[in-house]
Amino acid sequence: RIALEAQRMSGLVDDMLRLARLDQHPGQQDDPVDLTALVQEGAERARITDPQREWQPHIAAGLVAVGDEELLRRSIDNLLGNISAHTPAGTVATITAAERGSTVIVEVSDNGPGVPAGQLPHIFDRFYRGTAPAGRPGSGLGLAIVTAIAAAHEGTAEAALNDPHGLRITLTLPACSQPLAEPRAASITPSPHANPGMP
Repeated sequence: RIALEAQRMSGLVDDMLRLARLDQHPGQQDDPVDLTALVQEGAERARITDPQREWQPHIAAGLVAVGDEELLRRSIDNLLGNISAHTPAGTVATITAAERGSTVIVEVSDNGPGVPAGQLPHIFDRFYRGTAPAGRPGSGLGLAIVTAIAAAHEGTAEAALNDPHGLRITLTLPACSQPLAEPRAASITPSPHANPGMP
């Protein structure tokens, strides 16, 4: 128990430091990032580390954004980890990624219990913590980090109730005007943030 609490506190400190850096230095790298591979990797990690849920990826090819690859990877991991932490076993999670006009849209939705409509505007607030039926309460910073990373990349993060039930979070990022010369193959190497702190 002490080891688990120490790990949780370490994750909390890491999240707070990450938010502090984003607050102080919102400008990020402007490298082309292969979002197709990034989202595929995140979905595969989720499938391997959390087989109690059904992960359904629908990811278009050739998606490229401009920014910081590590931060964008963290935002995807946080979105998927939010489902693991706040939905019961057997939940179906859908991950879609596609280009729309000059933006790349990454949408993560589930058919879990969702959140009360009145609490929906607060799920991106720092230290907001919903219920965690999976028994893994987080720090309340996971989705706050997602929206901070989106803002640092001149994008947005929005939440809505899923139909007929569940939660849908949409991450919108500016698309890169030029495709990558050599898109990299997706890897399933476990991320150091595969189990991030969640709200």
